[in-house]
Amino acid sequence: MSGNDSDYDICKAFAEADDTILTAAIVEDMKYTARYAKDNLQLPKGENFQQLVIQSEIFVSMAKSNSDWFGRFRYVSISYESFDIILFSLPKRSNNKSRLFGIRVARPYEMTKLLEKMHVA
Repeated sequence: MSGNDSDYDICKAFAEADDTILTAAIVEDMKYTARYAKDNLQLPKGENFQQLVIQSEIFVSMAKSNSDWFGRFRYVSISYESFDIILFSLPKRSNNKSRLFGIRVARPYEMTKLLEKMHVA
C-alpha cells in the first residue's frame, strides 16, 4: 500500500530492522502515504481512522510544545494491552502538511536498542 515508493521503502526498512517492529507507517493529510506490515492487523477505516490520526497528531503536538523546557522532541510512546505504538514527527514537505511516522511494536523490547537500530537514540 503505497502512494509514495520512497515512503514505502522507509517503512519497509524500519520494519525489517527489528523483529519486534510489526508495522511501520507514514501518515500525511489524514491518509497513509505508505504502510508496511508483517501481519494482518485490521485498522480502523473512514471516520475512525481520521479520529486515530487526529489523536496521534494531538499526542505529538502536546509533547512538542514542551520542547522549550525539556529539549528537542524525539517521540511519543503509547502502550496497549498487546503492543506499543511509537510516534515520530516528520518534517513537513513543501505542501506544509503535517506528517507522522509510526511503528507498532511487540513486547518485550528494549526501547534504547530499538531506537538505536532506527538511528533515533
